[in-house]
Amino acid sequence: MPEIDQSTKTIINAYNNVTDSRTQTQILSLIVNSFTKAELQKLIPSVSLFKIDNARKHAFVMGPGHIINKPKVYRMKLSKLKLTHFIEFIMNPLYSSVVGFGQTVLKLSSNEKIPIPKVIRNLIHARIISIYQSFCNGYDFETFSRASLYRILKVCHASKQRALQGLDNITAAGINSIDILTKLVQKLETFGMSQPESKSLIDITQLINQFLKYEYKSHLNRLDGCTNHYTTMALGDPTEPKFSASCNHNHERQCEKCLMVESCLDMIHEKINQIEIPTTILEEMNFEMEMAEKNLMEWKKHLLRTVHQESARRNILKSLTSKQALVIMDWIMKFLPFQYRETQSEFFGKKGFSWHISCVIYSSKENELDLQCYIHILENGTQGWFSVANILVNLLYQLRTVNPDIDELFFKSDNAACYHCTNLLSFIQQNNAIFPILIKEYNFSEAQSGKDLCDSKTGTSRLHIYKYANEGHNVVSSADMKTALDSHGGIIGTQVSIISVNQDDEPYSKVKIPGISMLNNFTFGGEAITARKARDKLVVQPFPGPNEQPSKGTVTILITSNDTGGIDDTCNNVEQRPIEPVADVNSNESDIECSMPYFCCPDDLCDKVFANSCNLEMHLTVGNHNYRTNPVSCLDTAV
Repeated sequence: MPEIDQSTKTIINAYNNVTDSRTQTQILSLIVNSFTKAELQKLIPSVSLFKIDNARKHAFVMGPGHIINKPKVYRMKLSKLKLTHFIEFIMNPLYSSVVGFGQTVLKLSSNEKIPIPKVIRNLIHARIISIYQSFCNGYDFETFSRASLYRILKVCHASKQRALQGLDNITAAGINSIDILTKLVQKLETFGMSQPESKSLIDITQLINQFLKYEYKSHLNRLDGCTNHYTTMALGDPTEPKFSASCNHNHERQCEKCLMVESCLDMIHEKINQIEIPTTILEEMNFEMEMAEKNLMEWKKHLLRTVHQESARRNILKSLTSKQALVIMDWIMKFLPFQYRETQSEFFGKKGFSWHISCVIYSSKENELDLQCYIHILENGTQGWFSVANILVNLLYQLRTVNPDIDELFFKSDNAACYHCTNLLSFIQQNNAIFPILIKEYNFSEAQSGKDLCDSKTGTSRLHIYKYANEGHNVVSSADMKTALDSHGGIIGTQVSIISVNQDDEPYSKVKIPGISMLNNFTFGGEAITARKARDKLVVQPFPGPNEQPSKGTVTILITSNDTGGIDDTCNNVEQRPIEPVADVNSNESDIECSMPYFCCPDDLCDKVFANSCNLEMHLTVGNHNYRTNPVSCLDTAV
C-alpha cells in the first residue's frame, strides 16, 4: 500500500462516509490524479474503475473538488387545449386511418382499458412530430416538447403501417407504375443518358406521384376553364350527343402540374428512342413503358371519375328536404363464428355470415341532419341482386314505420355486380309505384370509393359483437349476431334485422341494358329510367312502367305489406342520434389563427371551417368536402 499523508487519509475517510454518488466523485477528484488505478483500489477497496474514470474526467473538465450540481428536471404541464390540438392533428386521414375491422385497446393510468376500432398510423412517430412542429411554427402556435409528443403518441397506441391488403386496385397499379418509370430511367442512365437528365426525370416522377396522391383532386372543377380540370368535358363522349354537355366558358387555360404527367411520359419515350439499347432489352423496356403509361393514365382517370361521382352525394345533401333521405348501402366483410372458448378443431373451416349495412341520412323538422343505420344479417341466400332486393324492401318498410314523413329516397352504393345490374334496377322501376317510399335516384360511386360512412359504422358494430363475446358468449349463428348487436341497449341509432332469402324464388330474367357498366347515375320516372354515364350526361332507356304489363323475361317481384319475402321485421333501438347541420363558413383558412374557436376540416384540400366540433363531426361523417384549387402543394403547406 502506498504511503499517504494525513490530508489524503482525511479525504479517503470523507469518501467512505458519503453515500451520494455525485459527492463521492467530487471528493475522489481531489486525489485521483495523484495515484494509479491500482493504488486507488488498494486505498479505497470499494471504488470501481468506472468511478475512477468519472472522477478524472470531472477533475479535467470542471477542476478537482468542483461542486457537481444536481441536474434540473423540467416538467411540462399538458394543457387540454394543446393536447386536443395535437390529437386532432394526428387523427388526420393523412397520418391515421380507421379501418372497418379489428380493435385497439387503450390503457389509462388507472389501469382501465378502453377498446376502440383499430387505427393504423401511416407515418412513423419521428416524422409525425417533425411535420406537426413545422405546422405549429407556421401558425406561431406554442406546442409541447418532442419528448412530451413522443409520450403522447406512445399512450395513443396505434398500429404502424406495414404491408396492407385490400387496396384500391387502380391506385395501387398507378403507384407501382411510378416505381417502374423510376427503374426505367435508371436503366437509361446505364446505357448513356447523362446523370443530370436522369436525376431530373426521377424528380419529376416523384412530383407526379405526390401530385396525384394529394393534390390532383383539388384541381378538378366542373366550371374550370382548364381542359384538364373540367370534369364534365373530360367525361363527355364526343361521338354521342346524349352523353355530352355544353358549357358557357372557354377552355384556353392550361395547368402545368396536370400537363406534367403527359410531358414526363413523352420525355421518357423520347430518351428510349434516342439511346442505343440492345434489341432484347429495348423490347422489354418498351413493354414496361407501355404498361406503366397505361396504369398511370388509368389512375388519373380514376381520380377524376371519383371526384365527379362524389358530386352526386354533395348535391343531394345540399338540397335535401325534410321529406327526402339519402341511403348509402354496402355489404360488410363476412363475420366468422366466434366462441368464448374455442378448440383448435373448431378454429378451422369456418363459414362466415353475410351482413349488409344501410346508412340513412335525412333532414329532421328542425333542419338538422340525422343519421340512422340499418343492419340486415343474411341467414340464407347469397350476396346477389335478389338478396339486395329483399333487403331494400325491408328497409323501405322500416323507414316508413320509423320516419313516416319521408316520401323520397336517393340510393348510393358501389358498382358491385349485385347493385349495378339490370335486374335490380328494373325491379325498382317496375315496383316503385307500390313501394311505401318512392325511390327517386340510384347513384353508383367510382370503384372502391364512396363507402367511408359504412366502413366507419362497420368497425363499431364488430367491436360491439366482440365485447359481447368476451363476456362469455358464443356468436355462431345469425341469431347470436343479432343478440350481440342488441346487447346492453344496442348501438345508438342502429336497428338490426335478420333476413332469410329463398334463392329458388329468384326470377329468371333476360333483360339487358346496353353498356350498363358505363352508366353510373339512374333516375326512376313513371315509364322510363333516365340513365347517365356521369352527372350532366344522359340518355333515356325505356322500361315497362308500373301500369304496363312487363314483357317476358323482365324482373317483377310484387311486394305487399304482408309479404316481405321471408324478412324478419324485428328491430330495435328506435332512439336516434341528432346531428348538427353542416354550416359553411366562408373564410380563408390561412387567416384563421389556432387560438380562435374555429374547427377546420382535417382534409388539407377542403376549405370548410366550422364554428363548433359537432358541425365538423357531421361534415366528416357525410364527406361533403369542398375542394379548392390551391397553387401550393400539401407538402409545402405542411412545411
